[in-house]
Amino acid sequence: GSTTIQSWLVSGKTSGGHFNPAVTLAVVLSGRSVCPVADGLLYALVQIAAGLSAGLLVAVYHMNGPFAFLSLTPLPFKPWTDYGVVTVGIAEGVFTFVLAYATLACSTAGAVPTASGRRQNYFFGLAEGFCVMTGGCAVGSITGGMMNPAVAAGVWLLNLEELGSIKEAGISLGTCLKFSTWQCTGGLIAAVVFRITHPSEYC
Repeated sequence: GSTTIQSWLVSGKTSGGHFNPAVTLAVVLSGRSVCPVADGLLYALVQIAAGLSAGLLVAVYHMNGPFAFLSLTPLPFKPWTDYGVVTVGIAEGVFTFVLAYATLACSTAGAVPTASGRRQNYFFGLAEGFCVMTGGCAVGSITGGMMNPAVAAGVWLLNLEELGSIKEAGISLGTCLKFSTWQCTGGLIAAVVFRITHPSEYC
């Protein structure tokens, strides 16, 4: 949570500090020229590439470290069989919605136009960081508390080290896409709710 807060505060002025394709989707769909579609697509591609890079880096470190003999299969993809697709998906979707809505309400609403762009209130980093922390604590044991398609992609790549066949890799990729779908649905709903609760942003 604290790392997330720091990252948002450091880069919020530059990019908006999304770090999350689902949040970027929410910001793009909220309109108001805060994040044009082309920028949103580029942000999402970079975020997913960063997630994959993180998964690869962890896998390489693990394979060459003193605990290489231990299984590294991450928890987040297991709960689909323990709790079911709907339960896990709703949990991911709800807390991704909370994160995306907090981003919209705290870092994009009421931003003051300036000659160089939009001047924001940088307390938004705290609000969004605590959303990540809350989601992780609340549903971490059920879903892994990812709330981010880029993280899901990284976990999928990390899982490849443990998978023994192309079929298993395909099943794991399918699970990753299910996670991402629920997460992006949370972002979409956040954009819709934001339009309803912040009509002054569209005057």
